[in-house]
Amino acid sequence: MSVPANIRKYRLQRQWTQAELAARVGKRRVTITRYELGSVDLPVSVLQEIARALQVPVQQLLESHGEDDGAQPSGR
Repeated sequence: MSVPANIRKYRLQRQWTQAELAARVGKRRVTITRYELGSVDLPVSVLQEIARALQVPVQQLLESHGEDDGAQPSGR
């Protein structure tokens, strides 16, 4: 998974809207949308704020693999 997909994944796990995450990190909802779409650069300082709000380590947001990735063939 990419950073944008990971942000969305952990936000949805907490059942938060983009507006709720935005309020927790002091950003506008549209900015969170852009981060989740990967359409704007995500500053490291904001990544840290998002990780703190989502209560996950920054490294977890940076991970590019996992069972939810869907990019890896299952071999079945």
